[in-house]
Amino acid sequence: MEPMYVAEDSSGSADQATREIQQLRAALEKEKAQNAQLSEAYSAQQEAYRAQQDLLEMNWALHQHMVDALAHKTCAQKRVEHDFLVRKAQREKQKALRAAGFVSKPCDPNAERQKPVGEITDDEAHSGAGASDRADAGPTAWAQ
Repeated sequence: MEPMYVAEDSSGSADQATREIQQLRAALEKEKAQNAQLSEAYSAQQEAYRAQQDLLEMNWALHQHMVDALAHKTCAQKRVEHDFLVRKAQREKQKALRAAGFVSKPCDPNAERQKPVGEITDDEAHSGAGASDRADAGPTAWAQ
């Protein structure tokens, strides 16, 4: 079969072509507007993503700061507890030495601070008397 050609008037086809061109232009404008909206939405989404990233980074930095502060506080608290226990042990040691008859007396800085002096009273220990009142008190009496 051979194709059939129908002759149409030229004015009708020109109007139809013009309408199709106008429809295509309208569709193109509509697509451009929709593309612009999508582009704006994408830009807004990217900006929101960057803001969330910045917020996440700030939260992480704050978390690290708080972890460091907590570690510092814990370390300081342990140092205070350790110092307290050291002072308590020193007090107990001094108490035991006093109970055993040892007292601290001022002496040569290079010599030992704890010297055996025998039984003395608290008044003698606080007044500085006692050893100088004894007969054996001399420069070498403390070194024995």
